[in-house]
Amino acid sequence: SVDGVPLRHALEVRHESFDDPAFLAMARDAGAAVVLADHEESPASTGHDVGFSYMRLMRAQADEPAGYAAADIARWADRARAQAREGDGCSFFISGAKERNPAAAQAMIVALA
Repeated sequence: SVDGVPLRHALEVRHESFDDPAFLAMARDAGAAVVLADHEESPASTGHDVGFSYMRLMRAQADEPAGYAAADIARWADRARAQAREGDGCSFFISGAKERNPAAAQAMIVALA
């Protein structure tokens, strides 16, 4: 904690060797969430939460006005709702199509409303 504020940690791992029950148990026991990272070039972990969760969504497309198709936004919103039932959830849109990330986040907000 810093000045009495508890710190939370999320681990974004990018190698298939981390898809291991021993690693997931170690992270959980340390109180660290495992990031659900969605990226076409890195193996995606499924993520797991420890009272909070973190999704890092990295597939926005420049030719899609909202960065993602409506069906994809709906799917991520469903996942965010499921994570929120377990605790705090954070979804972060970051991709090479940076100009679409704000629109993707706004579309997610609308889908979650």
